[in-house]
Amino acid sequence: MSYPRDYAVHNKEVNIGTAFVIMPIKPEFDMTLGLITEVCEELEILTQRADDISKQDFIMSNILEGITKSEIVIVDITGSNPNVFYELGIAHSLRAKHCVIIITQESDIPKTTPFDIRHWSILQYSYNNKPLFRALLKKRINESRKFINCEEFMTRLLRSYTFEKELTRLLY
Repeated sequence: MSYPRDYAVHNKEVNIGTAFVIMPIKPEFDMTLGLITEVCEELEILTQRADDISKQDFIMSNILEGITKSEIVIVDITGSNPNVFYELGIAHSLRAKHCVIIITQESDIPKTTPFDIRHWSILQYSYNNKPLFRALLKKRINESRKFINCEEFMTRLLRSYTFEKELTRLLY
Protein backbone atom coordinates (compact mmCIF):
# COMPACT_ATOMS: atom_id res chain seq x y z
CA MET A 1 0.00 0.00 0.00
CA SER A 2 1.80 3.08 -1.18
CA TYR A 3 -1.18 5.36 -1.69
CA PRO A 4 -2.24 7.65 1.18
CA ARG A 5 -5.93 6.76 1.05
CA ASP A 6 -5.10 3.06 1.45
CA TYR A 7 -3.33 3.85 4.72
CA ALA A 8 -6.18 6.05 5.92
CA VAL A 9 -8.67 3.24 5.44
CA HIS A 10 -6.59 0.30 6.71
CA ASN A 11 -4.36 1.69 9.49
CA LYS A 12 -6.22 2.61 12.62
CA GLU A 13 -3.76 2.04 15.40
CA VAL A 14 -1.52 4.84 16.62
CA ASN A 15 1.64 3.89 18.50
CA ILE A 16 1.67 6.13 21.57
CA GLY A 17 5.20 7.22 22.47
CA THR A 18 6.42 7.52 18.88
CA ALA A 19 7.30 10.45 16.64
CA PHE A 20 7.90 10.40 12.91
CA VAL A 21 10.27 13.09 11.64
CA ILE A 22 9.89 14.45 8.12
CA MET A 23 12.83 16.48 6.86
CA PRO A 24 15.32 16.47 4.00
CA ILE A 25 17.66 13.52 4.41
CA LYS A 26 20.87 15.51 4.17
CA PRO A 27 23.87 15.86 6.51
CA GLU A 28 23.05 19.52 7.22
CA PHE A 29 19.88 18.36 9.04
CA ASP A 30 21.68 15.90 11.32
CA MET A 31 22.01 18.47 14.11
CA THR A 32 18.30 19.28 13.95
CA LEU A 33 17.40 15.60 13.99
CA GLY A 34 19.70 15.14 16.98
CA LEU A 35 17.99 17.95 18.90
CA ILE A 36 14.53 16.56 18.07
CA THR A 37 15.63 13.09 19.17
CA GLU A 38 17.03 14.41 22.47
CA VAL A 39 13.79 16.24 23.29
CA CYS A 40 11.70 13.21 22.40
CA GLU A 41 13.89 10.88 24.47
CA GLU A 42 13.36 13.17 27.48
CA LEU A 43 9.62 12.69 26.95
CA GLU A 44 10.04 8.93 26.44
CA ILE A 45 9.13 9.17 22.77
CA LEU A 46 10.92 7.07 20.17
CA THR A 47 11.79 9.05 17.02
CA GLN A 48 12.05 7.64 13.55
CA ARG A 49 12.76 9.05 10.11
CA ALA A 50 12.06 7.26 6.82
CA ASP A 51 15.71 6.31 6.35
CA ASP A 52 15.78 4.67 9.81
CA ILE A 53 13.26 2.05 8.75
CA SER A 54 15.00 -1.12 7.63
CA LYS A 55 12.09 -2.75 5.81
CA GLN A 56 12.52 -3.62 2.16
CA ASP A 57 9.29 -1.84 1.19
CA PHE A 58 9.00 1.21 -0.98
CA ILE A 59 10.29 4.27 0.88
CA MET A 60 6.82 5.80 0.42
CA SER A 61 5.24 2.86 2.26
CA ASN A 62 7.61 3.49 5.16
CA ILE A 63 6.73 7.19 5.15
CA LEU A 64 2.99 6.51 5.07
CA GLU A 65 3.30 4.02 7.90
CA GLY A 66 5.33 6.52 9.93
CA ILE A 67 2.79 9.27 9.39
CA THR A 68 -0.27 7.17 10.15
CA LYS A 69 1.02 5.15 13.08
CA SER A 70 3.12 7.70 15.01
CA GLU A 71 1.65 9.68 17.85
CA ILE A 72 3.41 12.87 16.69
CA VAL A 73 4.65 13.95 13.26
CA ILE A 74 7.40 16.60 13.24
CA VAL A 75 8.01 18.28 9.89
CA ASP A 76 11.01 20.52 9.09
CA ILE A 77 10.14 22.70 6.10
CA THR A 78 13.56 24.40 6.00
CA GLY A 79 14.75 24.70 2.41
CA SER A 80 11.32 24.16 0.81
CA ASN A 81 12.03 20.56 -0.13
CA PRO A 82 9.19 19.33 -2.41
CA ASN A 83 9.19 15.84 -0.83
CA VAL A 84 8.80 17.35 2.62
CA PHE A 85 5.83 19.46 1.51
CA TYR A 86 4.21 16.45 -0.17
CA GLU A 87 4.58 14.45 3.05
CA LEU A 88 3.31 17.41 5.12
CA GLY A 89 0.19 17.46 2.94
CA ILE A 90 -0.32 13.77 3.56
CA ALA A 91 0.16 14.28 7.30
CA HIS A 92 -2.40 17.09 7.30
CA SER A 93 -4.82 14.86 5.39
CA LEU A 94 -4.46 11.76 7.53
CA ARG A 95 -3.83 13.10 11.02
CA ALA A 96 -5.49 15.50 13.42
CA LYS A 97 -4.00 18.99 13.38
CA HIS A 98 -2.60 18.63 16.89
CA CYS A 99 -0.48 15.65 15.83
CA VAL A 100 1.55 17.59 13.25
CA ILE A 101 4.27 19.99 14.42
CA ILE A 102 5.91 22.16 11.77
CA ILE A 103 9.38 23.61 12.35
CA THR A 104 11.80 25.69 10.29
CA GLN A 105 15.05 27.56 10.74
CA GLU A 106 14.46 31.23 11.56
CA SER A 107 16.39 32.47 8.55
CA ASP A 108 14.12 30.45 6.25
CA ILE A 109 10.72 31.77 7.38
CA PRO A 110 10.20 34.65 4.94
CA LYS A 111 11.61 32.77 1.94
CA THR A 112 10.19 29.30 2.27
CA THR A 113 6.83 29.40 3.96
CA PRO A 114 4.13 29.08 1.32
CA PHE A 115 0.98 31.08 1.70
CA ASP A 116 -1.12 27.94 2.23
CA ILE A 117 0.58 27.03 5.51
CA ARG A 118 1.59 30.44 6.89
CA HIS A 119 -1.45 30.47 9.16
CA TRP A 120 -0.28 27.31 10.93
CA SER A 121 1.82 27.73 14.04
CA ILE A 122 5.35 27.12 12.81
CA LEU A 123 8.07 26.66 15.41
CA GLN A 124 11.19 28.59 14.42
CA TYR A 125 14.61 27.43 15.53
CA SER A 126 18.18 28.60 15.38
CA TYR A 127 21.40 26.71 16.01
CA ASN A 128 22.52 29.83 17.90
CA ASN A 129 19.90 29.12 20.58
CA LYS A 130 19.54 25.36 20.92
CA PRO A 131 18.24 25.48 24.52
CA LEU A 132 15.33 27.71 23.45
CA PHE A 133 14.47 25.39 20.55
CA ARG A 134 14.58 22.35 22.82
CA ALA A 135 12.32 24.06 25.39
CA LEU A 136 9.80 25.26 22.79
CA LEU A 137 9.70 21.87 21.04
CA LYS A 138 9.19 20.09 24.35
CA LYS A 139 6.34 22.47 25.20
CA ARG A 140 4.74 21.99 21.76
CA ILE A 141 4.93 18.20 22.01
CA ASN A 142 3.41 18.24 25.50
CA GLU A 143 0.58 20.50 24.28
CA SER A 144 -0.04 18.17 21.34
CA ARG A 145 -0.15 15.12 23.55
CA LYS A 146 -2.97 16.61 25.64
CA PHE A 147 -5.20 16.65 22.57
CA ILE A 148 -3.93 13.43 21.05
CA ASN A 149 -4.67 11.17 23.98
CA CYS A 150 -8.33 12.17 24.16
CA GLU A 151 -8.89 12.52 20.42
CA GLU A 152 -7.15 9.28 19.44
CA PHE A 153 -9.00 7.36 22.16
CA MET A 154 -12.37 8.61 20.90
CA THR A 155 -11.41 7.88 17.28
CA ARG A 156 -10.39 4.31 18.12
CA LEU A 157 -13.54 3.81 20.17
CA LEU A 158 -15.80 5.02 17.38
CA ARG A 159 -13.98 2.95 14.77
CA SER A 160 -14.62 -0.21 16.76
CA TYR A 161 -18.38 0.05 16.26
CA THR A 162 -19.90 -1.90 13.42
CA PHE A 163 -21.56 1.09 11.75
CA GLU A 164 -18.16 2.14 10.37
CA LYS A 165 -17.64 -1.29 8.86
CA GLU A 166 -21.11 -1.19 7.36
CA LEU A 167 -20.57 2.33 6.03
CA THR A 168 -17.22 1.32 4.53
CA ARG A 169 -18.87 -1.69 2.88
CA LEU A 170 -21.59 0.52 1.36
CA LEU A 171 -19.17 3.18 0.10
CA TYR A 172 -16.61 0.87 -1.43
